[in-house]
Amino acid sequence: MKIALLADIHSNYVALEACLHYIDSNHFDGIVFLGDYISDCPYPQKKLNL
Repeated sequence: MKIALLADIHSNYVALEACLHYIDSNHFDGIVFLGDYISDCPYPQKKLNL
């Protein structure tokens, strides 16, 4: 079972999109998010829509 761990995204939409693409392309079974999803960095609203 492959589990992806994500943490400290801090509203970085571009990085999150790249991570999600990698996870999807490599057939992970699940994602565990460890925190710090939204902050005052660019694109906070756009990231919420992912």
